[in-house]
Amino acid sequence: MRRPIHVLLVVAPLLPSAAAAALFDTGEQREGYRRIVSPPMSVLLQGAVEREDGMLVIHPGRHRAEANAYHQALCAAYGGTDETDRDEVVFSPQGGDSYRCKLAAPPLEEPEFVRDISVDEEGRIYRWVPMDPKATRGQAEPRTDQSTSPGGQESTPAPSALRIDPHAAQGRVPRDRQYRAYSWVDFLDVPFSAQFSVDSTVLESNPCQWHQSGRMDPGPGMKIGGTPTCMADRTQGVRSWIRGCHASVCNTDEQWVLHQ
Repeated sequence: MRRPIHVLLVVAPLLPSAAAAALFDTGEQREGYRRIVSPPMSVLLQGAVEREDGMLVIHPGRHRAEANAYHQALCAAYGGTDETDRDEVVFSPQGGDSYRCKLAAPPLEEPEFVRDISVDEEGRIYRWVPMDPKATRGQAEPRTDQSTSPGGQESTPAPSALRIDPHAAQGRVPRDRQYRAYSWVDFLDVPFSAQFSVDSTVLESNPCQWHQSGRMDPGPGMKIGGTPTCMADRTQGVRSWIRGCHASVCNTDEQWVLHQ
């Protein structure tokens, strides 16, 4: 049985990319990147329903207009177009946000500071994105390593025609506080249309997870990322992992989140 998530309904018109970018821009800049801010989490989660297992799911076509405008601005900053609302997005009960961007060209490796996702008292997400999308495009190196997910399943290295570059959540966070863990997968040189899936987990005492799945069309690049809400409950280090799959080809990354 699915139960609706009751939140305040805010209706916003869909905006052109330039107008949407200005709406969410904070004016802060750093090393070729600028900071944008999302709508409050209560708005981003509108349209979510609760599954029997307690997970929250937003079905395709159910994201609200203001969330779509934010994802459009986010994807435009990467030189791409937003396809988030085409997919099923799933979060652990604490909630979160996820996006999917179809890119015109493969992205360069991002600097570490873009992983630092801060959140204000209204639950708005502050994120660093490129000031000039053309300056951040390149040809990322393919991964050739094999890794194993916490469930013991071995990942298959991506062949040269398709590269899957996953980035698990990592870094240091304050103890006894909620935080949002950022992880993403770059799908590069996608050769054909197929089903895809992205699964990410931070192994806190109450694991925080997000999942996105749907159909991916061929193209030079696809960036899929998520920021689930996590709780750092005591001083320790916890493992995080993410796996991206296109058809039967998968790749996995594992990292650590340290509680200070």
